[in-house]
Amino acid sequence: MAMIGHERALATTPRENRWAVGSFLALVAASFFGVALLPFRVGSITLFPFRILLVPQALLACITIARYRVELRVLKPLRWYVAFLAVWLVYAALSLLWTPAGSAALADLGQLAVGVVFVLLVPFFVRTSRHLRWLAWLWLGALVVLSGIGLCENALGAHLPVSGYYQTTRPLLIYRPTSVYRNPNDFAMFLALGLPFALAKLAFTRRRLLLVPSWVLVGLVFYLIILTGSRAALLAAVAEVATLVLVLVLPAARRAHGIFRVAAVVGAFLCANIVPGLIDSASTQGFTNSWHQMDVMAEQIELETESIGVRWVLVLNGVQAVRGTQGLGTGVGGTDWWMENRAAQSTQGILSLHNWWLELLVVYGVPIALLFCLFYGSILMRTAGLLRRATVGEEALPTAVLLSLVGLFLAVLGPSSVLALKPFWLVWGTALAVLSTRSGRSGG
Repeated sequence: MAMIGHERALATTPRENRWAVGSFLALVAASFFGVALLPFRVGSITLFPFRILLVPQALLACITIARYRVELRVLKPLRWYVAFLAVWLVYAALSLLWTPAGSAALADLGQLAVGVVFVLLVPFFVRTSRHLRWLAWLWLGALVVLSGIGLCENALGAHLPVSGYYQTTRPLLIYRPTSVYRNPNDFAMFLALGLPFALAKLAFTRRRLLLVPSWVLVGLVFYLIILTGSRAALLAAVAEVATLVLVLVLPAARRAHGIFRVAAVVGAFLCANIVPGLIDSASTQGFTNSWHQMDVMAEQIELETESIGVRWVLVLNGVQAVRGTQGLGTGVGGTDWWMENRAAQSTQGILSLHNWWLELLVVYGVPIALLFCLFYGSILMRTAGLLRRATVGEEALPTAVLLSLVGLFLAVLGPSSVLALKPFWLVWGTALAVLSTRSGRSGG
């Protein structure tokens, strides 16, 4: 009864609650497509549904809080996470005092602000188990649609205008899927973060009719990740599957402290023994136009080998940047300037760090990097704790979030930067919504 009372209390908000939640879910749906969905320019600004919907949704949240202060209780279980996000944003704003980036700093600060606002809006509007289920279905729907686009790209060699491969004729790139993103690494990160929602549906659904579609979707996601050539996303997907096996099979996985201890051992074994074989196989076999693709993939192996060397140089230059700024970071937008003007070793014209954890350290310094790691670790452990206490029928969403968080650790090593990628922020928002709703229901 206490659980039901809590959910009713959260749902009993202003009269506008139903359409407010609906409009927020429309914002979430738009976030998956970003600038690929109906963009148009107003002067020098590009507008698209996500940007158009975000501002009124944020204003609605502010007005609701002003009129009904009791609404703040929704964020009470998350107060320390909210505090960190606020500190992060303030620190980024203060870094404008020392960043050398100029106007690029303002653009990055804007992207960070949009991401933080988006994260906080999720637990504010997604308050009940029904809302959480709707959010999970949006993740699954986006995974289906964007994977379908990627499959068409691979079959036809045609890309959306937003893609960096649009109208390309280069054999190495023409069949490489990017979906609604600019490059394959961004698409691969989305696939790795969305895959757990398909895995959770496969593992916990009681509807037999959904088993076959779930298997097909999981197989398609792995297929597309391999086609993108993203090692980071493939490692993330394997880690998610390994973690799911632990959750379902091993008794130790029912204890929050045991799941990660065993996952570390199994994950290390998989990474060292199985994944290289998968990558080698993917690099020498074509999935479409097989005979043509074999030559293409041979060229890709050489390019990927070169990229590993460049990434290592980026790490060395990033560490140098942290030392050169006394651990405070270059400030928002400062990485490109530093790599271009102060880097000790050449990165062959590549200025973006292609590593979120390194970018976090280089841009925001040691204090924010450490706080972010605590933020990540705390959410991960609390989600595992919710899964341990979940009753039959309630395991799917905490499992999906847990797997996404596990995969995120590796998936963010692929894109040049994740700051503008909305699925990255939506994972955090989904996790906080689960913690807020389920913690309240369990009396935590």
